[in-house]
Amino acid sequence: RAALAALPALALWGADDRTLAARYFLPLFAEAFPRGRAVELPGVGHYSPEDAPDVVGELVQRFLTETAAA
Repeated sequence: RAALAALPALALWGADDRTLAARYFLPLFAEAFPRGRAVELPGVGHYSPEDAPDVVGELVQRFLTETAAA
């Protein structure tokens, strides 16, 4: 668990997601990945890559670039 917590992590959260409630998921994510980053995407549902492909792609690319540079 400690090794997992040390890994970089990114959660992209669709604010309009009706499948996974943020009040349950985000605390679990924060507990599992204390150094992780959660980004809420306004107007985006459960299928965020379909709802906002450009934004999701940019955020993932930025995360990977920053992670590789660290």
